[in-house]
Amino acid sequence: MERLDGYMAKFTLALVSFFLFSISSHAMTSEYFNSNSYPIVVEFGFEYLHPNFGAINNVLIQNPQTSSVATGVSGGVDQNYPDVFAQTINAKIVLNEEKKANLTLKSFLPLNSLSQIDSGNTYLPEYVLYRAEKQRPRISVMGEMNLSDSFRMGVGLDLGFGVTTEATAYLLSGTGKYSNQRISASVKPKLIPIGVLEYEGYRFLVKAENKVNFSLNTTAGASVFPPLNASFDITYSTNSALYFDPWTFDLSHQYALGFIGLDTWMLALGCSYQLWSGFESRAAVINNVSSTFSNGLAPSFKTKNLFVPRVAINKSFGNQKFELGYEYKDSIFKETPSGNGNYLDPPRHSFQFGVIFPFSSGWDFSTSLQVSRLAEQTVVKSDSTEIGAPGYRASGWLYGGNISLTIPFEAKRI
Repeated sequence: MERLDGYMAKFTLALVSFFLFSISSHAMTSEYFNSNSYPIVVEFGFEYLHPNFGAINNVLIQNPQTSSVATGVSGGVDQNYPDVFAQTINAKIVLNEEKKANLTLKSFLPLNSLSQIDSGNTYLPEYVLYRAEKQRPRISVMGEMNLSDSFRMGVGLDLGFGVTTEATAYLLSGTGKYSNQRISASVKPKLIPIGVLEYEGYRFLVKAENKVNFSLNTTAGASVFPPLNASFDITYSTNSALYFDPWTFDLSHQYALGFIGLDTWMLALGCSYQLWSGFESRAAVINNVSSTFSNGLAPSFKTKNLFVPRVAINKSFGNQKFELGYEYKDSIFKETPSGNGNYLDPPRHSFQFGVIFPFSSGWDFSTSLQVSRLAEQTVVKSDSTEIGAPGYRASGWLYGGNISLTIPFEAKRI
């Protein structure tokens, strides 16, 4: 068994060179967060993510239903999705050592923009979960405690918000006339509940749906002098579900592999059930248009609930810890795009590698790297006049990384 343990260790280290070219949206957890020996533990980190999607060219990008063109126009689709660069802070405070009661706080703050709002393309091919999904601040807080030797419970809150905007404009033409506009906006926070139950190492987490709604009410008018002494008014409203995190039910457990001689190896298994059937369009759809203009039409799609399994194996070398993990997420859509709209979400295979290095000072440095492959999908348009016709292939990669520093604060003893 010692020989097997040695071979597995060499195999794990050999994979490092491959995963150094990958991403990380999941960082390993320092053992300080599992210990109650320190009353306060704080982790400071940075996260980076780069989406890279395959080119989509020579498809119909305009037609008479979506623009003023008389006939269809073909061309390429912009794939310039923004990178994610964010600061993360995780903190734990031990409230009661005997009950192992603690309070944890997690925050995610984008640094390239405090919060980016982008509803994405309405009818052009759009990787709908990657445009602005991680371009907003995130804060969650959780309190947990032991109810018995084998039973543990926790409750928490995740921060959500809604955006409401009003715009009024009046356009004037002529000498001595001035156009004017007023814009007002409000951001209202909302709290999303989280619950955790843990029994003999099995951890079950429930997180409610977190949806960020955006609404825009627009009133515009125009007065033209000369040669046309006329006025024109238009009003409309716009609605969009900018971000959407589904109801999530997650079960996880870790197994020690000592029974087969791998005393310093752990196997972590988990699976999430995600209610994507409640997903709403990201598109900013225009409604209640005055005059002779047409209302908008949301992209057509059918979504489904998903099981998202994951597996990871970690190995300790003294105080150092290494982990390899894999996660599979199917598409949230039941079928590839047809009809109006081209929402895309190919199945995703994610591989990750993480490592934690302790310093002599008692701090931990960790890094987590991951590469995700979006499986290739073939989209075929039966109607040659539809946006996206005659068809295309959708696929891509996600690359990035995470680094963090964990600092435990010991209580002063008198």
